[in-house]
Amino acid sequence: MAAALVVHAALAWHFRAAALTTGQDDAIYLLLAKALRAGSYRDLWLVEAPVESRYPPGYPAFLAVFAGTGPGMFARGVALNIALSMLGLALAYLVARRWSAPLAALTVVVLAVNPSLVHYAGEVRSEPLFLVLSLLVLVLLARPAPGRGRMVLAGALAILGALTRSIGLVLLPVVLVPWLRARAWRAAGAYALVALLTVGGWLLWTVRAPVKLAGESYVADALLSHPPAPAPRRAPRGGRGAGAGPVPRPRRTRAR
Repeated sequence: MAAALVVHAALAWHFRAAALTTGQDDAIYLLLAKALRAGSYRDLWLVEAPVESRYPPGYPAFLAVFAGTGPGMFARGVALNIALSMLGLALAYLVARRWSAPLAALTVVVLAVNPSLVHYAGEVRSEPLFLVLSLLVLVLLARPAPGRGRMVLAGALAILGALTRSIGLVLLPVVLVPWLRARAWRAAGAYALVALLTVGGWLLWTVRAPVKLAGESYVADALLSHPPAPAPRRAPRGGRGAGAGPVPRPRRTRAR
């Protein structure tokens, strides 16, 4: 398995992004990390610098703490993601080993050369961090009866996962349900309250934020309505006859 991790790191480093990509996610993450280090969470690349409402703060906070500042911030971010991706593969092995060690090793070998994982590891993206957080939750809860300490740590990691990527919301009930089944009402209530104040607060802000652009966030896609452009009218066969008139062009709609 160690050889597979080394191969994964080598591939990710060889095919890494040499600079900021045209997708803009990496640049936005780095600028948000810079804003966090300055004590805010604003879009520094916009004239009015509004408070960010699209990208959850988990990954920018990670970069703000570990990637430093200056010209080498991008390269350090890539190196951190490669390390996170290797850790994610190791955690995947620990999870799969509960059923079969040979199958777990084979799984890691296949994942190590997976083009998508290699691609994400070689860029400044939030996927590797989310992979580690979600698999850590599974590792901590893998025991039939995890102790209170494991449950608390798993709950904290689940909340961090939800603040790293929106899909991390599915991690929250993974921790809540075992507490409810054990009738640990106080612990379940405390966990739900913390999740509501943190993840719920972020989601509320994304809904109430004044600036929303279609295609930029799941919330914007859900809340904004986009009427389809009218289909162009065709002229009658045999050319435009008397009274046919010009064929109107479809009107283009813009996201608001």
